[in-house]
Amino acid sequence: FTFMNSAKGEVDLNKYLDDYIAFIKQKRIKYFFELDIDAIVGLEKVEQIRRKIEFKTRKKVIPVWHKSRGIEKFYEICREYDYIAIGGLAMRDIKRKEYHHLRQLNRIAKEHNTKVHGLGFTTKDFMKYGFYSVDSTSWQGDRFGIVYQFVNGEMRTFNYSNRRLADSKKAQLHNFKQWVQYQNYAERF
Repeated sequence: FTFMNSAKGEVDLNKYLDDYIAFIKQKRIKYFFELDIDAIVGLEKVEQIRRKIEFKTRKKVIPVWHKSRGIEKFYEICREYDYIAIGGLAMRDIKRKEYHHLRQLNRIAKEHNTKVHGLGFTTKDFMKYGFYSVDSTSWQGDRFGIVYQFVNGEMRTFNYSNRRLADSKKAQLHNFKQWVQYQNYAERF
């Protein structure tokens, strides 16, 4: 995501990849994603890059499955990896009306003892889809004039996009604290 949105395609892929590998090694990163840049270089190149990252770090990446890769690739990475991710959620490649398939994908992964991370996925009902983990920048709602309030197991949204927030830093801290409460709640289930 970062690569595809940085410098509008003017990034040296080899340098970026070498820097990514060096960062993983230097910081002793345990969990890290492959460069899922299929849309730019194609799946075959992504898989080649995946092998290079794994060879140079001596660790397994978290491969990122996209709908465009097809169901057979999903089964393949579930057989080969104990932690994978589903991408295309934040970019809406997988539409809300297709979310019911996420439960099926998570069931398939569990049959292979594979954990699934939902990239950019924190809908209000995210827990019902069976992800092991999710991430999102939703907590930064102040960028869009949104303030969150976690109440009784539910994240409530207050939209102030038609007004300017008096103190966006204060709103950001408030939102962060609300999402931490939501996270703590979700971890109990």
